[in-house]
Amino acid sequence: MNSIKSILVIALLLATTSNITDASERDRKQMQATRIVDGSLKIDGRLDDQNWKQAEFVTDFKQKEPVENGVPSDKTEVAILYDNEFLYVGARLFSDHANELRQFLNKRDTQAPTEQFIVTLDTYFDRRTSYGFGVSVPGVRFERYHSTDAEHPRDFSFNPVWEARTVTDDSGWTVEMAIPFSQLRFHDIEKQTWGINFNRWIPRVFEDVFWVVVPRDESGWASHFGNLTGIENIKPSRRLELLPYVATEGSSTDNFDEGDPFNDRYSGNVRVGGDLKMGLGPNLTLEATFNPDFGQVEADAAQVNLSQYETFFPEKRPFFTEGSQLFQVNGPNFFYSRRIGASPHVYLDGEFTDQPSNTSIIGAAKLTGRLNQKTSIGFLTAITSREYGHIFSSNVTTKHEVEPLASYNVFRLQRELGNNGSTAGLILTGAMRNFDKGSNIAAVLNKRAFSGGFDWNWRFAGGAYEFTGLAGFSHVEGSAGKISDLQNSSARYFNRPDADHVEFDETRISLTGYTGTLRFQKREGKHWLYFAGVSTESPEFELNDLGILYGGDDIDSWAGLVYRETTPSSWYRNWRVELETYRSWNYGSTWTGQNIELDGSIMWKNLWNSSFDISHDFAAMSDSRTRGGPLMATEDVWEIGASTNSSFQEKFSYGLNATYAWDDLDGWFYSVRGNMTLRAGDKIEFSFFPQFQQLDLPRQFVTTIYEGGPTSTFGNRYVFANIEQTEIRAQVRLNYFFTPDLSLEIYAEPFVSSGQYTNYGELAAAGTNDLRVYGTDGTTIIDSTQIKAHFITDGADSFELLYDDFSNLSFRSSIVLRYEFLPGSTAYLVWQRNLEDSFGYNRYSVRPGDLFNTFSGDGTDFLAFKISYWIPIS
Repeated sequence: MNSIKSILVIALLLATTSNITDASERDRKQMQATRIVDGSLKIDGRLDDQNWKQAEFVTDFKQKEPVENGVPSDKTEVAILYDNEFLYVGARLFSDHANELRQFLNKRDTQAPTEQFIVTLDTYFDRRTSYGFGVSVPGVRFERYHSTDAEHPRDFSFNPVWEARTVTDDSGWTVEMAIPFSQLRFHDIEKQTWGINFNRWIPRVFEDVFWVVVPRDESGWASHFGNLTGIENIKPSRRLELLPYVATEGSSTDNFDEGDPFNDRYSGNVRVGGDLKMGLGPNLTLEATFNPDFGQVEADAAQVNLSQYETFFPEKRPFFTEGSQLFQVNGPNFFYSRRIGASPHVYLDGEFTDQPSNTSIIGAAKLTGRLNQKTSIGFLTAITSREYGHIFSSNVTTKHEVEPLASYNVFRLQRELGNNGSTAGLILTGAMRNFDKGSNIAAVLNKRAFSGGFDWNWRFAGGAYEFTGLAGFSHVEGSAGKISDLQNSSARYFNRPDADHVEFDETRISLTGYTGTLRFQKREGKHWLYFAGVSTESPEFELNDLGILYGGDDIDSWAGLVYRETTPSSWYRNWRVELETYRSWNYGSTWTGQNIELDGSIMWKNLWNSSFDISHDFAAMSDSRTRGGPLMATEDVWEIGASTNSSFQEKFSYGLNATYAWDDLDGWFYSVRGNMTLRAGDKIEFSFFPQFQQLDLPRQFVTTIYEGGPTSTFGNRYVFANIEQTEIRAQVRLNYFFTPDLSLEIYAEPFVSSGQYTNYGELAAAGTNDLRVYGTDGTTIIDSTQIKAHFITDGADSFELLYDDFSNLSFRSSIVLRYEFLPGSTAYLVWQRNLEDSFGYNRYSVRPGDLFNTFSGDGTDFLAFKISYWIPIS
């Protein structure tokens, strides 16, 4: 009887949910597309063609900002036409101040403070994913892809080939867009129904206007869209597109040795390659690149890394950025595309050496799309070449393998469930390497590495609540030497002398680990939101062949509470305050961290925004601070920060961010970052991003001496010192836009960093952060500036520490002339200059004028010309 009652209750709930869904569909906005004769519409932005007179325009737009569902200041009319090849969007955007419409040009796929019009299409009609096509008053196009049912984040790497024209007149401005169906993905059915929304941004009056307004206190994006009907008898394109390129490049270096047989100062070559894009069935697209060239990609910023972890830079290469959101999961980063084509892992040492700076990518391919209406698929594979370097010593040149032939693969499958945007997915990755016979590179790299997991995102109560999770694994295989290095790497430190839950085994030739994540959150509500979660990575978990893992042997828990106000008042537009805490342990039940943080943000009435944060890291135990040594106590740390930024919509915008932190050992850190963007006329954009930071930390790790230490530190000496470090950088950009398709972009970033070590000492006892400072307690320390070393004696024992002080100067710069001479076809002229220098060992304090000293360093010049031509074969 109870079972029957339960079934009836569930049936009633399902029926209620269905009725709600049906009701929401009845209330959903509707729009009709009108078919026209193929080729009968000329795209000139004027909307005076006869075809537009038969179109059905929608006009019922509402504000989202500043007044939700308020009447817009200016009227907007939009209509949709189509033929067998194109979807046409026409918009009349009225303005009572047409003479004040800004004509700011900017780089494609970026947004300037000028009026914009955007159409967003849910072509799969899945109420989750969508494609946005936008254009500004002067005709600058931008595109974005929404991989989830959310307005943010947006993927601006989506790069279709399409057209847009704009015209300004006395009554406002008009837009005509022509979007080829070949650039869209949709189901192969006779009658199409797509989700659709329109957005007009009017910076003059700070208005954000939509056809369908998503309420501020609700989540979702595509799930709110109106319906576009009337599109019939069109077929998904089985397109084939080629993008061949030819590039010629040359470089010169300032710092070379006349006796170096590998460096005659100048070098050059010609490269040929290309990209292919091909439709496989109605819903799948294959993209491939052969011998890719990324010479137009901006160099990474200079960094000084004093931690035990590697530095990770953002991906900038177009082939890998486009569609990258598909390979992200609710958990660890299984796929970090910068692993592909990275610098060789073997560094040669000799009198003179020659080795490539990057591993060559022979080819890469990417398959993305839908298997059916609810299932998305993504697969990426890349093959990198075997690389060799050379050593010249004693008039003999020898050849050495520095990187093996390798393949990298990632597979992603995601299934949509129900009507609330729930999903379940699978990710698998694999890296496989082929070593030369007799090569010692097997001691440096794993032979095989696999990882993957099952993740889910369950939304219920109309999407107001969300329960996400992941269960994953990793498995790596390699030589005993390489697996030993992994066991003792910064990700796990199995060689810790006081760890009884892990064990170092020098005979192991593989590691297998697991990971898991659970998170629950309330996503919607007028004021109160909350979240909580837990995650774990086992000690043997390893991702760094194709992903990112800072550390395994970790259990984390967190929770947070948010209060927000989304209804504007007389002095603000919205604000929020969040209280969050986390705690972490390792698998030996050691408490490794606890934090509590309060932060908040506000958008003022004039569109300025400000934020603050206050956090407290409680003293705990670190299992990585001694880098393979015993546990060491961490400091009790407080941190405060604040920022404020002017409205982005102004011709001159600026902001300031400041952070200050201190600990219970009198250590401190502060950072000040600024930003400034100036629009000088319609075609010039100048940006300046200065940053200054300084720290004085009493416990910077220096080295480990594996003998002569006390029993309290297991017979080893774990040496630390006080470090005083100063860094200054200033990123400068100057862009000149001749037309929306022709631009000159100048980038420069001088960087200075210096650090001085004092008060050397060794950890006094495991589980503390007390130091036995050298020069006290029966020890002596003598400096030798001649050989740049410190000599330490401790009774009968003596040893030396080389100077760790440093001073680095760097200057990175580039000039790029970019011209899209035909749709999808682009020419680049690129010049890069990268310089490096140092103060020497006589000065470690940074002065403001040192940024100008970066110009005088030695470095390299790189000049390249590249042209790619888009060929739509079908």
